[in-house]
Amino acid sequence: YMNKEHFSEAIYLLKTKAKLAGKIIKIPGIDEENFPVRNSMLGIVPQGKVFLSDEVAEFLFAVDEVSKEENYEIPFLLFGKNDKQNVFIDSYVSSGISGRTEANFSGLNSALQDFISKSNKDGTDVVVHGHSHPKIGSYYTNFSLGDMKTYMQFRKDNQVFDNDKICLISCLITDGNFNFLFYDGNDYYKFKEVYERMPSGELERLKCYQSPDVIINHDREY
Repeated sequence: YMNKEHFSEAIYLLKTKAKLAGKIIKIPGIDEENFPVRNSMLGIVPQGKVFLSDEVAEFLFAVDEVSKEENYEIPFLLFGKNDKQNVFIDSYVSSGISGRTEANFSGLNSALQDFISKSNKDGTDVVVHGHSHPKIGSYYTNFSLGDMKTYMQFRKDNQVFDNDKICLISCLITDGNFNFLFYDGNDYYKFKEVYERMPSGELERLKCYQSPDVIINHDREY
């Protein structure tokens, strides 16, 4: 028996698979939601840059470290503004350690609704829906099919995002990489430049999408 919630999840999974056709690495023996998505085949936000305040960057470094030490995913939300292709992030909220293979965002809903209520809803505010991957297995440096499905569903379930009144971006923190991703309702695009704004005002470039895809040939990894 499939209830309404499970049916909705299944529909979003099918939609996500369709959007990512040809970009998914299918691995025998694991649940398809954990199939990694090829970073190298994601589109690129033209001239897209993400600028993190020093406080936010240090928080994300800590998320990465704790995630590696505890072998758990950590969900978080980041908040900021955008100016065309440039995204400026200056605050964050997290509910702490979540699960080993899935991040639970339910504890962040209050902070999200508070941000939405205060937003001008003119398209300049940004919410980043993010989580970490611990170093488990061979595929932790990639977004999973389930990650992409959750991002799409989060966008569709919140009308302010689906109508572009507030910009929604996804983020994966993994192995020192700050991987930001934008879904426009049709396809997924990565930000290739991420910077930390130091207290001095100087910009320090951070790693993003620097881990190679794992290529599967039958049951072997290359």
